This record gives sequence, structure tokens and C-alpha cells, in this order.
Amino acid sequence: MTTTPSKLKIKVQIGITAVLLLFCIYIIATEPANSDKLKWAFGIVGIIIGYWLK
Repeated sequence: MTTTPSKLKIKVQIGITAVLLLFCIYIIATEPANSDKLKWAFGIVGIIIGYWLK
């Protein structure tokens, strides 16, 4: 079974999205409430959600 380039592109996008979301969730769960990393993590989550809703 061969994968067409468009299907491969979608699989790569989903993989990258999953890794980024897991990393952000880890940061959100482990950082203290006043950390600057939280701002970045929530920002990345917002960008990912916006990308997939476009």
C-alpha cells in the first residue's frame, strides 16, 4: 500500500501537532503559575488550534 504525497503530508502534520500539544500540556502541568513558559505554552496551543480550524 503506497501513501500519496497529500496523505503523507497530513500524517506528518498530525504527528508534529501531537508532539507539540503533548509538550505544551507537559509544560502547563508542571510549571508554576507565574512562569513565562506558561504564556508560551498557551500561545502555542492557541496557534495549533487556530491552524487546524482555518
